[in-house]
Amino acid sequence: EVLATRKQFLNPAIFHYYEDPIMIVEGKQQYLYDEKGKRYLDAFGGIVTVSVGHSHPKLVKAVNEQNERIQHTTTIYLNDQVAMFGKELAAKLPPHLDSIYFVNS
Repeated sequence: EVLATRKQFLNPAIFHYYEDPIMIVEGKQQYLYDEKGKRYLDAFGGIVTVSVGHSHPKLVKAVNEQNERIQHTTTIYLNDQVAMFGKELAAKLPPHLDSIYFVNS
C-alpha cells in the first residue's frame, strides 16, 4: 500500500492533511482524479508549485519542446529562455517592478 510505503521510506516531516488520504493518480486541466476515478476541483495552490492546471495541451507542448533542448540549467549560466521569460514577466508588471528574481522554496 502507498501509505505504508510512504511511512516507511519518507521523512515524517512530509505529511498529509487527511485522516483518510486521497490517492491522486491523474490531473487534467483544473481537475484531479483519484484511483477510483472520482473527480476533484483542484483549488489547492500547492507547495513549491505554481498551479497552472494539469496536462493543458499548450503547457504540455511547451514543456516537451523545452525538455527536448534542455530541462534545467542553473542561473549562473546564460540561457535565452530564462532571460526572455524575465523580460515578458516584467512587461506585465507595474513600471517600477522591472527586476525579476527567480527562486523556489
